[in-house]
Amino acid sequence: MHQIRPSLPDDQERAAEVRLHTSRLVRGLLAGGGLVALGLGILGVFLPVLPTTPFILLAAYCFARSSTRLHAALLRHKHFGPAIRNWQTNRCIARKTKRYALVMTALTFAVTVFMLDHLYGRIFLGAWGTGLLYYLAHIPACTAEK
Repeated sequence: MHQIRPSLPDDQERAAEVRLHTSRLVRGLLAGGGLVALGLGILGVFLPVLPTTPFILLAAYCFARSSTRLHAALLRHKHFGPAIRNWQTNRCIARKTKRYALVMTALTFAVTVFMLDHLYGRIFLGAWGTGLLYYLAHIPACTAEK
């Protein structure tokens, strides 16, 4: 089967690296998982409680192992492509994206915790939100927007 290479500038070739899995079954499962992750990521654009970036990165990972065409399309996407390339080449996210993720996560969890009547639910969500904020705060921010 002929593999189509994504048409990207040379400095982005490392981000476009695709290593397809050898099993057709596994490739199918990964493609399906990537489509589900992409759908959840798109929902996350509109729902503040659902994170966008982790699902888009997961979709990129799944597509890089299952479909050259889907991976290339995701890398060429106007909004998702730059974030994916930053993560794959530099392991960082844009400062603006990181700030937005931290603020929206804190607000969402704070409102949810205060609206909940169940003490153990408050404790669980408070701990989960704190852990998520800690994780997000420790992801490196890109020094220059790429």
